[in-house]
Amino acid sequence: MTIECRDRLGLVAVIANACQAAHANIVDSAQYADPETGRFFMRLEVAAGAADMPDLTERLVRLADPLGLTFAVQRADHRPRTLVMVSQQGHCLADLLYRHETGDLAIDIVAVVSNHDRWRCAVERHGLPFVHVPVGAEGHEASVEPAWRGLIAEHGIELIVLARYMQVVSPRFCSDFEGRVVNIHHSFLPSFKGAHPYRQAYDNGVKLIGPRRISCRRISIAGPSSNRRSCASIIAATPQRWSVEVATSRRRSWRGH
Repeated sequence: MTIECRDRLGLVAVIANACQAAHANIVDSAQYADPETGRFFMRLEVAAGAADMPDLTERLVRLADPLGLTFAVQRADHRPRTLVMVSQQGHCLADLLYRHETGDLAIDIVAVVSNHDRWRCAVERHGLPFVHVPVGAEGHEASVEPAWRGLIAEHGIELIVLARYMQVVSPRFCSDFEGRVVNIHHSFLPSFKGAHPYRQAYDNGVKLIGPRRISCRRISIAGPSSNRRSCASIIAATPQRWSVEVATSRRRSWRGH
């Protein structure tokens, strides 16, 4: 269960009391109040009988207006229907496909979409559909994103993973699917944008490298980090060696999702 509302005194107690009244036992809880936005975020795992969940939902609905509260409830074993996007670099895709096949990932990958045809055989070996949507002269938003939207609607997609998808997604798409798009990239953004970020960082004396995973918002690189890893730069390492080290760390950063 996820909850978001204006921050105020006593929110944890109010929500805990609602759970108790509905006979829903709190198994795990994490919350955060953002001092800059004044917003409160909470994530709960509760154990409750099937007959108790409608009662808990109704109690949260009654809190919505006075607290300005929005919430979502789903089963802990729910596996979101997932669309994976990839470009030329396949290390994140390969790890996702392997762990999806072994059952280690709590998602159901429905299809893989790419602006290149490079990974078709790898994806189809795993028994998954591969969709090639090249970027046309009219640009990404006009030539690619309508096809994405069609796939999302057709397959009931709940989660979109940008597994090293190297095109700029439009602000409109990020806004329309806010909270459902996860991106992973090197941690140099926004300091080193564009091509060859490792070369840029190397030339500027960076000594700490690593990826981060973010939830895309209207400006994709400005979303909140949901996972960040770092690794110390190896003495005398080259930008090429950095890219190998970060690729390894980048694959690991998916595992907390």
